[in-house]
Amino acid sequence: MDLQNKDELKQKIDEADVVLIGIGEEWTTSLEEMLSCSDMFSDIQKLSQIADQEVFILNFRKLYYEDFHSKELKKAYDNLFHMCKDKDYFLISLNYDRYPRLSGFDDKKCVYPCGNLDYLQCTDNCSNELLPANTSYDEFLKILDEPSLGSDFHMGVCPHCGKKVIYNTIEANRYCEGGYLEQWDAYMKFLQKTVNKKLCMVELGVSMRFPGIIRNAFEKTAFYNQKASLIRIHQNLIQIPENIDDRCYVKKENSVRFMGF
Repeated sequence: MDLQNKDELKQKIDEADVVLIGIGEEWTTSLEEMLSCSDMFSDIQKLSQIADQEVFILNFRKLYYEDFHSKELKKAYDNLFHMCKDKDYFLISLNYDRYPRLSGFDDKKCVYPCGNLDYLQCTDNCSNELLPANTSYDEFLKILDEPSLGSDFHMGVCPHCGKKVIYNTIEANRYCEGGYLEQWDAYMKFLQKTVNKKLCMVELGVSMRFPGIIRNAFEKTAFYNQKASLIRIHQNLIQIPENIDDRCYVKKENSVRFMGF
C-alpha cells in the first residue's frame, strides 16, 4: 500500500504500542557535501596540510559531525523525534554520526552497528580492544590554529602491536564490533518485548548494503508478528515481499526529503 504523507505516518506511529526505527544510507552526508560546506572552507585549507589523506578525510568527517551539520538532515531527525518521543521506541542506524542524539533521541535507545567516531581501533584489530579517540582528535584540532603541524600529524599507534590506529567504523579492514555490542543487546531485549504487541517499524532510506541488519530483519519481524506494520520509504528500493504486503506501506521518495518538509 502507498503511504500518502507524513500525517499518515504520524497516525501509524500514534496507533502503535512500540516503534522500531531503521535509518539507512540516504541519511548519510556525503564527503562531497561536507567538502562543499562554505562554513568549513578555511578549515579545509588548513587541514589540507595533513600529508596522509586518509587520516585527513577520517578526521574531517568527525569535525563536520561535531561542529557542522546538514540543516536538511537535522530537520528530518527533529521531525522524526517529534513523532516518536512519547512512544516506546528503539532506533537502529547504519550510519555513524550522532544526529539522533542532537535531535533528542536517547542514546540508550539507539544502536549503531556500523561503528562510531568516538573510539579508535588497531588497523588489524590485533587485540579486539577499543581506544578513546579524544587525545588523537584534540591533536588534530590543534592544526586549525597551527596548520604547519599537519605535515607530521598521525592518529597514533596500537599499544599492543605498534600498527596504525583508525576510527572504529565498518570502513576498517578488520572491524572491531565491541563498540556497539552492549547496545545491540539492549536492542535484542527491546525486540523480545514487541512480541504480540502492535509494532510500527519505520524504515528510512535503507539500501541493500547490509540487508540482514535492517531490511530483512524488519521483514522477518513483520512476518512473525501479525500485529506489526512496516513503513518503507526510499527513493528507489520500496519492494515488499508478498507475504507481508497487506501490512506494509511504501513511499518512493528520498526519505530525508520526505521527513524534512
